[in-house]
Amino acid sequence: MGTTATCQSIDGWLLFEIDNQGRFAVYYYDSNEWTTVWDWTESPAIIQGETNRLEVLAQGGNILLYINDQFVAEVFNSETSSGTAGLLVGLDEENQSGIWEFYNFELRIP
Repeated sequence: MGTTATCQSIDGWLLFEIDNQGRFAVYYYDSNEWTTVWDWTESPAIIQGETNRLEVLAQGGNILLYINDQFVAEVFNSETSSGTAGLLVGLDEENQSGIWEFYNFELRIP
């Protein structure tokens, strides 16, 4: 079970994801294809099995990624220089179940 943050550009989506093994990754989706931007990387910022706070700061194609207020990565993607933001929740396998609560989602313009 993982938690993700997404940013949609005109042409695709940028996905920032964490999992319960303490790892995060970043992918770009366009034309029915996923491309790895940042491969799965372990991070001590992730609290396994607990609530985690993801933060995405984007200006143009420059994107800063934080987990629980700790900087974890910077990526650049000219395809995501503008767009919208959203949340994506999913499970890894069929017949899994999960509960998600979003109680302080914020979307701000810096």
